[in-house]
Amino acid sequence: MAPTPARQATIAAAIEHLRTTPPALVRRQLLDASLHAHWQRNPAALADYLARSTAAPHDFARFFGAWKGAQRVLLAAGLPWHPDDYAPEET
Repeated sequence: MAPTPARQATIAAAIEHLRTTPPALVRRQLLDASLHAHWQRNPAALADYLARSTAAPHDFARFFGAWKGAQRVLLAAGLPWHPDDYAPEET
């Protein structure tokens, strides 16, 4: 699974949500997400993990895991979660 601009943008959207939304609200949202309990309790650490994962795009397994986690975060928040939602506009 090669990193694509749309997948990277999906992860960036999740990081932004985790870092800009009040932590108590994010924790409530993440209770419904299929994520490890540690990430559900600590949205700031999850945002940091996602950011580190995108910094190493050559590690496809880690990138894929981060992308799927980002989708779960966005889905739990009721935000667009599909990479097509973040695909760059063609000119």
